[in-house]
Amino acid sequence: MTFGRSHNLDHFQYNIEQDQPLGRVSSIKDLGVTFSYAFSFNEIVDDLCRRAYRTLGFITRLTRGMTNPLVLKTLYSSFVRQLLEYASPVWSPYHLGHIEKLEAVQRKFVRIVGV
Repeated sequence: MTFGRSHNLDHFQYNIEQDQPLGRVSSIKDLGVTFSYAFSFNEIVDDLCRRAYRTLGFITRLTRGMTNPLVLKTLYSSFVRQLLEYASPVWSPYHLGHIEKLEAVQRKFVRIVGV
């Protein structure tokens, strides 16, 4: 993978032991953070939101009938919010679209709690 913001990147052929060329990829996942060749973090934001919604749905089904908002808040902070904040210093959401997707998960939780 070659990193850069230009759409016309120079692609070099990298080899192992001079006769085995390495294959090209457009994105790579390292420690749970997906890096694309243009440093666009669309994939990680979509993946994190998908996982957060899935976990929030599980918590909602698990706690059906519970009326204590403190329990729901604790579960949300422990399982959902930690997903949304994972490695955020690396992929820091500065695009409004990314911020809106992440805040939509939090708004859904507020609607579930009803506070």
